[in-house]
Amino acid sequence: MERIDLTKGPIASKMLKYFLPLAAGNIFQQLYFAVDALIVGRFAGTLALAAVGGSASAVSLAVTNFFIALCGGGTILIAQFYGANNYGALKKAVHSSILFSFIIGLIISGSAYMLTERILLLTKVPAESLALSRDYMQIIFAGLIFTLVFNMAAGILRAVGDSKTPFIIVTASCIINIVFDYVLIAVVGLGVKGAAIATVFSQFVCALVAVLKLIFAGDNVYRLRLSCLRIDFRILGRMLAVGVPLALQSVMYSITNVASQVCINTLGTVAVASWGLLGRIDGFFWAMMSAANTTMSNFAGQNFGKKDYERMKKGLVSGLIIFECIAVIYSVFLLSCGRFIVPLFDPNPDVVSTTVTMFFCFAPFYPVWVVNEVFSGSLRGEGKTLVPFFILMFSVCIFRLIWMNSIFVAHPTIPGLALMYPVSWAIADIGIVIYYCLHIKNNRARPGRKTDTI
Repeated sequence: MERIDLTKGPIASKMLKYFLPLAAGNIFQQLYFAVDALIVGRFAGTLALAAVGGSASAVSLAVTNFFIALCGGGTILIAQFYGANNYGALKKAVHSSILFSFIIGLIISGSAYMLTERILLLTKVPAESLALSRDYMQIIFAGLIFTLVFNMAAGILRAVGDSKTPFIIVTASCIINIVFDYVLIAVVGLGVKGAAIATVFSQFVCALVAVLKLIFAGDNVYRLRLSCLRIDFRILGRMLAVGVPLALQSVMYSITNVASQVCINTLGTVAVASWGLLGRIDGFFWAMMSAANTTMSNFAGQNFGKKDYERMKKGLVSGLIIFECIAVIYSVFLLSCGRFIVPLFDPNPDVVSTTVTMFFCFAPFYPVWVVNEVFSGSLRGEGKTLVPFFILMFSVCIFRLIWMNSIFVAHPTIPGLALMYPVSWAIADIGIVIYYCLHIKNNRARPGRKTDTI
């Protein structure tokens, strides 16, 4: 499979060539979540939809995203090593990353499975959907190891410029997932358990194929050799130095998302189902932004390894233009077509009207968030994750918690909660742009100034 060298050639076209398969893979994955919600809503009812899309989804995503982010430090190092042609360190990073993700996956799968019911009770899940949420979440947690191993293996491929292989794997997995969803829910009648089993099986397939791709990579420098699987603690330390702030950043998102879910839970089952549907449909935008951040990160990582700082600046501008255009297009689409999409998932008129209200609180402000994705992705590629963590700790975590305990308490409505998101995005943008400008001035402006090295 062709690998894209992001250190040479026209920037915009190289970025798009790298971004499109990555975004398509994320969108297919999000498509599964949407179809999953559609099948659950149609064949298992609103209560099951609330169970799958409520706290169970928020908490399982929180745990998964934390450890994916923690392992993300390995991907950044691999991109830097690849750009610097430091293949010895790259091989050590590949084997350390895969083994680390496997060990962490085993530990977390078992621990999270046993704590499922306690977690759900803490998030004030409506009593009528507690049992269904527990069933769904326990199965998802049992298969968490496959999710972590796949994301690490896919991250390695993307770091060396191969964004097509993960796309192909994810696409095939989503098709398997959708087919199993329909069979297990609509035909066999397993309800939320069927949805969870289909998800875990598809993640198993993803992990297996991605690891086999690394094992049978021929003479490529990133080839995985089982006999070489060991952790290089020096490289692991560097991975964690980059990955821990990313993981803590993920925790902040998760804390506020779970706290938001608690607020939504107080508004009743219709609000919970609508919030879950918002995540499925609005999730396509976040899937594209995740791909944008990864594109910026690996573009910056490869060029940082090569020490081509001028190309990194040009890449930042190109990324802003490309991804702002994407955000505007999706925003217009959702605002104009959202009211026709929601009934496909749940024809309940209350769910439809509530979900559409949520769209109008989020979609007009998507372009605001693009700034953060582009700037933070570029900084992440350099291994600069600590200061962005503190910026987001305030804007995403502290600010939102203050909002929920003041404005939402005074106005316990959907807009009273949802509008805190775009306000926090704007605050994050201001902080990240100021830090980026100071970073450029202090670390690149003067010739000969020492910068981070590989």
